[in-house]
Amino acid sequence: LGLTIEQVAYVGNDLNDLTCLAAVGLPMVVQDAHPDVVAVALYRTQVAGGQGAVREVCDLFERVLKGSDDC
Repeated sequence: LGLTIEQVAYVGNDLNDLTCLAAVGLPMVVQDAHPDVVAVALYRTQVAGGQGAVREVCDLFERVLKGSDDC
């Protein structure tokens, strides 16, 4: 797709995600993520993993792409 790593988002929740979260431009974690990964995230979901966190992230991207002011 010709993206740079700075243009990539990654959603994680545990210590095994730290390397990926640290490498991307938009590190995201779910609400109930391990405290060590929360520290590197630029966005934390309002809901826990398995409770609609992926939907929340998708809806956020949709709002951003549509230019909504409520992001």
